[in-house]
Amino acid sequence: MTKFKDRSGRPITDEQVASWARQAEDGFPGARFTNPPVGRPPLGGRGPSPARSVRLPPSMDRAVVALAQAEGATPSAVIREAVAEYLFSRA
Repeated sequence: MTKFKDRSGRPITDEQVASWARQAEDGFPGARFTNPPVGRPPLGGRGPSPARSVRLPPSMDRAVVALAQAEGATPSAVIREAVAEYLFSRA
């Protein structure tokens, strides 16, 4: 058998492998499994956030990307903030 080691460098024995196999065959008694979340978290409230595609002129796209990099944000966050400011200024 090939010799393997655990993270701390200790050898893994045949007895450990047999024990792990029994646990797996028994369905890992006592273990609690959860389903990981799928997809991106919603931006507000519950459920998926609607997606909108917007075409920008190259110069405007470069400005959005540059601002996002300068602020440590994503281009999407910069666009969301710009739309929010525009909408609130019209209310």
